Amino acid sequence: MKYALIFFILIYTKSCNSQKSTAESLDGIWKITSIENKKIANIDATKCIINSSENSLAISVGCNNHMADFKIIKDKIQINNVFATEKYCPDLSFTEKRLWDNLPIISDYKLENNTLTLINLKGETAITLVR
Repeated sequence: MKYALIFFILIYTKSCNSQKSTAESLDGIWKITSIENKKIANIDATKCIINSSENSLAISVGCNNHMADFKIIKDKIQINNVFATEKYCPDLSFTEKRLWDNLPIISDYKLENNTLTLINLKGETAITLVR
């Protein structure tokens, strides 16, 4: 019984550490290249800042700022408490709406090289970002 408890503690500790390092690997400043596989016209105006120590993200396509909380659970991502500023930006209204609609339904992610793909509940690519 004593060995089973030690084994359980070791496995639990290892899984917690791997989740933390996964979240930390997302940290930093990203540029949005596409939403729903539609390319962003001005990538340099976009920004996504991920901060795993605060479980927060801030994201913009050049007009409004969208903020949210996130968690990494068993290699999946959960985005909650999404809110945004409400500036009127006629040139970006369609892109802003797609961003707003997609953030709450992100359920998975894929990190390959310097590309982060956020995947929705249907398993489709929702948002693609690069470092």
